[in-house]
Amino acid sequence: MLATSAALVAMSGASPAWTSTDRPFTKILEGDSTGLFLPYDIAVDSRDRLYATNSNANSVTVYAADWASGDTAPVKSLSGPPEATGLTRPIGIAFDSTNRMYIANQFGGVNVYEANWADGATAPVKVLDLMGLGSPLYVAFDSRGMMYVTVLAPEGGSLVAAYDADWTTASPDLVAKVPPDKILRGPATGLGAQVRGIAFDAADRMYVVTTGLTLEEGKSVVTVYAPGWADGDTAPVKRLEGSETGLSQSIDVGIDFLGRMRVTNLNAQSVTIYDAEWPSGNTRPLTTLSGATSGLEQPIGMGFDAGGNMYVSSVGPPPTQTSRILMYSPDKSVEIAGTRPKASTLILTGKTSGIRIGSTVTAYLKVVTRGQKFKALPPVKVTGKGLAKGAFRVQVTNVNPKKAYQFYVIVDGIRSRTVTLAARP
Repeated sequence: MLATSAALVAMSGASPAWTSTDRPFTKILEGDSTGLFLPYDIAVDSRDRLYATNSNANSVTVYAADWASGDTAPVKSLSGPPEATGLTRPIGIAFDSTNRMYIANQFGGVNVYEANWADGATAPVKVLDLMGLGSPLYVAFDSRGMMYVTVLAPEGGSLVAAYDADWTTASPDLVAKVPPDKILRGPATGLGAQVRGIAFDAADRMYVVTTGLTLEEGKSVVTVYAPGWADGDTAPVKRLEGSETGLSQSIDVGIDFLGRMRVTNLNAQSVTIYDAEWPSGNTRPLTTLSGATSGLEQPIGMGFDAGGNMYVSSVGPPPTQTSRILMYSPDKSVEIAGTRPKASTLILTGKTSGIRIGSTVTAYLKVVTRGQKFKALPPVKVTGKGLAKGAFRVQVTNVNPKKAYQFYVIVDGIRSRTVTLAARP
């Protein structure tokens, strides 16, 4: 059985590309008013509200999408007697496609709450009884709506239980004793002694973190499984393990908007970032978020919003065990180029990263002549999917083919470099 949440921290000690290992946080939640108490997992709903499970307080706190940095109070909390809320050391949190909230309780089952649950001691609308499989820790959904739960088995060891999307209606009872559709367990799976976080990438590959039992046994592994993995003792398609990986008592895993894998490392006080297609083995991270200005002490949970911002829960060392949530904004960039396909036409193209699709792009153009000033062109929109592959195109007609032109763009507060297009020969 897993130790209590406080003991665990003391013992174990579809986002952004860091430009240095000691990157300052963008915002912080910390202080008595926040309601944070050993925050474990983090999630963001469809309205960009931030949720945190507070394991020792048996609560879930919710913060407005535009929460202010500092000692900011939650807009609502799920809290009260465990017999009312159903919360018994809540660890994992996730949302389904209808925005219902799912909480994995270390000393209970997986609770389901309506999308707009009321502030206070709100009861779950359904509870999944794991029927003796063990203690549920983290929960996640694949693109088909199947629910996956990482579980510590009572006899020791780790497993992942998968449930069909309609499990909540399979039983009329509040406490649903529904068997999983499949279970991942056995020596070939590569799952370590203590399972932790779980995540899915855009291709529905499943990523699972497992780690050692004690601080001295801090070996951590990330195993990856093919979409639709088979029930039973199924081997991973790749694994991350070894002294070069930066893994150290790793807790949670997430996939950012560029498809890169990120892992929180409690002992190393870091978040390690890996290429989207990292090779199996003892692979080094692309870069690591750590250091004094990062605000990380003992990072635990991780989550992302639609804007690519990453949120990390962090707990200070004993005896104070200061609780905080740190937000890190993605690096924003815009690259531009230009062509002159016809004598009187200019085509300006650009690619963006870390900038929302639909953002307004304003291009500024001038003739390369002394005294000329840049003039704004009619705005266009960034198109694409998500944050990874934004693009835009501006066409300018009736230009003088014998003149050279310069242009730059501004999008989401970011100004590009200035590009010069020579006159046509």
